[in-house]
Amino acid sequence: MVGAKANSLKRPVKWFNIAENFRYEKPQKGRLRSHYQFNCDIFGETSAGADAELIATCVESLAVFGLGSGDIVLRLSDRNLWMHYLGAMGLEGDRALEVLAVVDKMERMSKDDCVTKLRGVFGDAADDAFGKIRDLTSIRDMEALRSFLLAHTTTPGQREIMQARLEEWQELLDSLHALGVGQFIRIDLGIVRGLAYYTGFVFEVFELGEDGLTGRALAGGGRYDHLIAKLGYPSMPAVGFGMGDVTITDLLASRNLLPNYISAPDFFVVCGDAERPVALRLVALTRHCGYSAEYSLKGGGFGKQFKNAGQSGAPFVIILGGDEVASGVIKVKQMADGKEVSIPSAQWTEVLPSIIAGEVFESD
Repeated sequence: MVGAKANSLKRPVKWFNIAENFRYEKPQKGRLRSHYQFNCDIFGETSAGADAELIATCVESLAVFGLGSGDIVLRLSDRNLWMHYLGAMGLEGDRALEVLAVVDKMERMSKDDCVTKLRGVFGDAADDAFGKIRDLTSIRDMEALRSFLLAHTTTPGQREIMQARLEEWQELLDSLHALGVGQFIRIDLGIVRGLAYYTGFVFEVFELGEDGLTGRALAGGGRYDHLIAKLGYPSMPAVGFGMGDVTITDLLASRNLLPNYISAPDFFVVCGDAERPVALRLVALTRHCGYSAEYSLKGGGFGKQFKNAGQSGAPFVIILGGDEVASGVIKVKQMADGKEVSIPSAQWTEVLPSIIAGEVFESD
């Protein structure tokens, strides 16, 4: 969609959507056949500032639910850094991607299985290579990361490239701290994202257990600068993430953070049979003013209607009996405390905001 309009869009393009997605696999905890996914992307900007903005948005989208740094962590990595490091080891193209495929699965594989897979790339040096990879993926400090990578990059040209990329890392981390999400960020080169189109910074957000260990993934994304061009459109750099509703809902439920939503009307109208035409006109007027109103479709006695009003969850009940209609007033009852107030019918639309705010009951 963006590629088709690439030449006419003002850059950077900030875009998001929330849509239903489907997967053809056996349902399991956290993975259902159908789920809703929040996708967020920035197109047309190559600087680390775009990555920082996108990552901060991802974190804040979860923090707004009440999740703190003790509940979630964003594990930040970089495919560019990996390619520079592997290039310094003499690995390019498909051979480097083979190594990244192993790194992507290291947490779920035994050491022996990892070494076996690495042997196809490194031969007899597979054990040594595994040790270096394990050391790199265990680094959590920027200075330690800088020291490790520069110590393993010896040629002048490669060293300059590595230095430049590490400066971009520092810029990104500084921006994330300035944006107020630094406490959620963990340097972790063990994240490489399995999809081959990622080209730079990549990340995944995980839930944290009481022991501080990561649980299920909640969101993930990264930079994919070449994907739009590969699809046949003008070249446009991009960075984005996606998060699904299923694992987030499970986490919020486990932390008792799910909101107790009540779908209730603003008003419920209780009226006598003779006053029903007046009541229906009032319902229509209230709705035209932007407020929701319900009433008993079958009518019935006042007792039954009040029962329906209570079951509806409406915070206010409008009472229209013969006395009210004859007097030209509308009686409103606040269900939380039982307070009542009579509003002149001619002033109804004017007073509506004050009723919703509860102000008319305070002054009564």
